[in-house]
Amino acid sequence: MNPFDAHKDTLSALEWKSYSVSRSDKEPLLAFVLRGLEMRDCRIVHASEPNRAPFYIVFDTPSGERQGVLVYAFFANSNLIKNRPPDEHRFQIKYGGNLKGVLEVAIDPRNLVTTLFLGIDTVEGLFVAADPLMNTPAPMSRSIEFKRDHVDFIRSDGWVVWERDRRPGKSKDRPTADLEDFRTEVLVGGTQDRLLDLIALERIARGLVAPVIAFDGEF
Repeated sequence: MNPFDAHKDTLSALEWKSYSVSRSDKEPLLAFVLRGLEMRDCRIVHASEPNRAPFYIVFDTPSGERQGVLVYAFFANSNLIKNRPPDEHRFQIKYGGNLKGVLEVAIDPRNLVTTLFLGIDTVEGLFVAADPLMNTPAPMSRSIEFKRDHVDFIRSDGWVVWERDRRPGKSKDRPTADLEDFRTEVLVGGTQDRLLDLIALERIARGLVAPVIAFDGEF
């Protein structure tokens, strides 16, 4: 080969916007995700600091496959709110104090990194996952709601899937009003030890082959 025919090719890496967040506030969310993977015998290779969101984690599965995940995680709770149903649980999509900002969720077009979009209830020990693709761009601070019945099913069965109707926000100056996806979305709820199953499900949804060890029960 003529040496002058050689050239350099560049493969762009996944880029995402990160946010400065309170380390003490967000550390329980990162710890929940890391512990959930360790409960399935995964080995954590790298985890970003909890004072930056989203979290970037690299881990080895029990079979030795190395995977990367980008985790947009928010606290879920059942705090009573005036004029809201008493059995309602929710997580609010926001980082920082800019309630009129827009969250652009990073999705790796080459499927090397799996994106998770989670509400985490550290008290109940469970998560509720929404579709990252349907939540970008996401106005801050939109909420995703679910019911106490969903929490009870998650606790009893470990893994629950249900549909949720999406409706336009009431605010007329919502920054992404013309871009939001209002189709019915699917939410996935699971106990902490089912996080590896969620990652496998997301990989399947993106057309990837999930490792067999990821499943210890039925979806």
